[in-house]
Order: sequence, then structure tokens, then C-alpha cells
Amino acid sequence: MVARLIAPIVDVSSLLLSEDAIFANGDLTGALGNTVNYHTVPEGQRWHLRWFVREIATGSSRVLISKSVANLAVSITAVQAQEQFGTFEGIIIDENDSVDLTATGNAGDGSISLILLFGRELLG
Repeated sequence: MVARLIAPIVDVSSLLLSEDAIFANGDLTGALGNTVNYHTVPEGQRWHLRWFVREIATGSSRVLISKSVANLAVSITAVQAQEQFGTFEGIIIDENDSVDLTATGNAGDGSISLILLFGRELLG
């Protein structure tokens, strides 16, 4: 007789993450296309990004992931003026990396919110 065992595959490191959500308002009235910092990963942490919500803006803006080590910004969304909701499936950012928006240059965008849900991993 053959014994059969069904065992779930568990990513042990995912059990160590604490789920968190953060909210920030930013001023997007600066020069069109300039990067406006919203959320920066603190020292000693790594964030496993889940999803975001960006409030409607008068002008067009996009969500960026900025990597501090490579001095590189990657656009996650198209340029849009309407509210945006999206997922960051599999995106992990390290300490000093950030999630940002681009400025619209529009006077009506002085306080635009960006909400993130992510898994927080403590390093060290």
C-alpha cells in the first residue's frame, strides 16, 4: 500500500510579514512630470507591495516606484487624471526606496492622497 500525503506549500518568509496600510497627502502643483515623494521605506524594513489607491487629480499624474540604489524610477500606471486603483503583484521595495507620484502642474492638485497596502518585513 502506498501512503499519500497532501502537504501545503508555505512560503515561511510570508508568515513573518505584518500587513499594513498607510495614507499620505501630497502637493502635485509643481512642474509637470516632476517626482513628488509620498511613501519611503524606513531603514531596517522591506515592503512587499499589495495595492494602491490614488485620489482623483485635476491634472494627469502617474504612480512611480523609485529605487534609491540605482537612482531609477519605474512607472506603474499610465498618466491619468481620474482616481486609480491597482495592484503591485510581486513588487518588493527595500529601505530608502519609495512610492511616488508625478506632479501635474495644476493649481487644483495641492492635496492629493495615495494609500498603500503592503506587507512589512523587518530586516536584521
